[in-house]
Amino acid sequence: FPLDTSPVPTSPGSPAYIRGARSSPDDFGLDKAELLTTDQQEALAPKLTRPRTCYVYNHMPDVDPETKYRSKINGQLEWRCKYCPKRYALNGGTRCMKSHLQACHDIYHDSPRAEKVKKRQRSIEEAIAYGAESTTKRRRLENTTVIDDNDAPICPQTLEVLYINMLAACNLPTSFVEQEDFRTLIQYLSPYGAYLLPDSHSKVHGWLMNQFEAGKKRAKEILLSSTSMIHLSTDLWTSPNRMAVVGVVAHFVSKDGDLLEMVLAMKKVKGEHTGVNIANYILETIEDYRISSNLGYLQMDNASNNDTMIREISHRTLLVFISTL
Repeated sequence: FPLDTSPVPTSPGSPAYIRGARSSPDDFGLDKAELLTTDQQEALAPKLTRPRTCYVYNHMPDVDPETKYRSKINGQLEWRCKYCPKRYALNGGTRCMKSHLQACHDIYHDSPRAEKVKKRQRSIEEAIAYGAESTTKRRRLENTTVIDDNDAPICPQTLEVLYINMLAACNLPTSFVEQEDFRTLIQYLSPYGAYLLPDSHSKVHGWLMNQFEAGKKRAKEILLSSTSMIHLSTDLWTSPNRMAVVGVVAHFVSKDGDLLEMVLAMKKVKGEHTGVNIANYILETIEDYRISSNLGYLQMDNASNNDTMIREISHRTLLVFISTL
């Protein structure tokens, strides 16, 4: 029997429109969305799942908390522990997962406010330990008032480290220390702290360079003690002020077995963005940190100049390795 393809003048809600049995929506000049009822449109619309915000999903094998695991027995969604073979069905909240993490792995979760407080406390403890490693950070008071360091309410080395960290994190100029309102605030919080802070940006610049050199020395020691190959990821981009910058990040396993990432360099690129020119900056970083003999993989995007850069780095690092034999 021949098929009848003539349009059927049915109403927009009729099955002929929904299934497209005999006619096309275009035959009647109607938009496809008008052919479905509201309930049918909602049924066909993609379901938007709520993102997983509970901390237990950060302790699954995959780093992405949205990763879904299914049971091999019944195909139901389940939660898998990152630290042991334990699994729980995702059908009734996260109480069992929280109890498991606390009882078996001593993992607890605080409120966002408590997490911020703990993070600040860790920063202070790190600054205290970092400042205690160097005695060059001590600044003698230019004020006639003499306070014994043992009785001082503020450690000079810790104050220096925390202040430089604040400048770097907030992208503040070194001249910020000369702002009268800022010094008034510090004077109110601690007169001794106001005496310890420099009164000129040139002295703050000296603090900054001292801390940079000390941090770089410490980074070299950590890299040299790594238990794995040191892999590098690099990228080049243009800053808002039209400055070409190449960044180099190291990825390795420390002597304590921790997977670490460390920014090694942020270098301003002069000249054309050729592979050979970029390779010079990468090699300069590799030689500066003395990691050529322990160099692993390099990761970057698929720009054509990166192919030339890889060949240049491979050739020159190989020559350096042969010359050391």
